[in-house]
Amino acid sequence: MGCDTNDNSGVDLNRAELTRVNLRPGTHRDSVSLGDNQILRYTLAVPTLRQGERVPFVMALHYAGRITPHFAEAYLTNLVEPALRDLGAIIVAPDVPGQAWIDPVSVEAVLQFIDAAKDAWPIDPERVVITGYSMGGIGTWFLHDQHSDTFSAGIPMAAEPAGTAQGTGPLYVIHGRTDELFDLDLVEFAVEDLHANGVPVELIVVDRGHYNAFAYVDALRGAVGWLENTVWAMQ
Repeated sequence: MGCDTNDNSGVDLNRAELTRVNLRPGTHRDSVSLGDNQILRYTLAVPTLRQGERVPFVMALHYAGRITPHFAEAYLTNLVEPALRDLGAIIVAPDVPGQAWIDPVSVEAVLQFIDAAKDAWPIDPERVVITGYSMGGIGTWFLHDQHSDTFSAGIPMAAEPAGTAQGTGPLYVIHGRTDELFDLDLVEFAVEDLHANGVPVELIVVDRGHYNAFAYVDALRGAVGWLENTVWAMQ
């Protein structure tokens, strides 16, 4: 998918910079220029890559907070990477460049990053996943809904849709039974509407509240089998 940069967001990601990233195994900090003196900082988790192999790609959107440089690193290393390690995926957790993940700057930055990474890195374009927690979960609902052709699946956690979810791609929704910020009933209604419209969606309800994201590792780990045996097995 090519990204249109004439979108009034001011985002113009420097694609060449991704070609120079050292994809050595492990977790690393890096950044990429977005143009107009903007920088997108991100933390990157890389599996052992074999010559000629194309691997899944996961875009991981963090929760809200006071955004210090590489704010997303803790979210990646304590939740997303340990949960999805068995996918053997390249995982990127950027620091939100806008005010939220659903504003035009953030949306365009995410889309341009994915598009550039598919060209620069050994990524399977048919196995691109988006996931996020809380504010990042809202972003996951939104991006998966509005740009479902970009993603093979979406995994929102501890969040509800920003509007009416109408996408067509597979969703694995994880939500806490006692979530203090987003009512489980609203998430259940959204999932029921998607089911009624023929969207393949799973709802996983866990006995957790909202404010301990790192307790969701086991719940997110359950998405590995769903992706491999349900979503990607049917492609």
